[in-house]
Amino acid sequence: KQWYQRRVAITAGIAEADLNELLGKIKSDDAFDTDMGIHRERLDQIANLAQDMVQQGFSKAAEVAARSQAMNGLWENLLVARTKHREDLETARETQEKIDTMRLEFAKKANPFNNWLEGAREDLLDTFVCHSIEEVNSLVTAHEEFKACLPEFHQIFLDIQQLQQEIDVIATFGSNPYTNLEVDSLGTKWNELLQLIPQRDQLLQDALVKKKKVPTATLR
Repeated sequence: KQWYQRRVAITAGIAEADLNELLGKIKSDDAFDTDMGIHRERLDQIANLAQDMVQQGFSKAAEVAARSQAMNGLWENLLVARTKHREDLETARETQEKIDTMRLEFAKKANPFNNWLEGAREDLLDTFVCHSIEEVNSLVTAHEEFKACLPEFHQIFLDIQQLQQEIDVIATFGSNPYTNLEVDSLGTKWNELLQLIPQRDQLLQDALVKKKKVPTATLR
């Protein structure tokens, strides 16, 4: 009976377990099958003993038989609980594996996107000194090519947002073990980048105007 009570207590805590914890519980549950076999044999021995005592007319035979029957009742309850416990474990494992896969996918998308954001920000804030109009035109061309790529990276950001929303629907606890990045921080960086673009536009246009005036000033 004490063994039964311990086993029932162990079945708790599935809902709050992460993937590693669930895998550990499943491994423990596999060992439990072997443990159950041993206790089933003992229970059968007790039942056989109780039957023998009844047949031989022992004074406490009825009491032993009643206890044997009660233990069989506990055993049946345990079988039901054990089956449900295993089903709950497998369901939780499948859910956590799906969450883990989605979090890994998030990290694979978010990390390079964050690197691109930081690199693009550095480029937009980079100071420049041009000695000719050709150099300014080269910077302008590079900047226009960069702006042409923005829709592609915006879509990447939207995909990351969508993925996080899907994760939030099924993940009720825990954080992403594959990255510290969050959608909100990426969104802040993205918005800051968009604000830097017109500032860079203006700097380049000012530089272009300045270089176009140089020949006239020189002639004077």
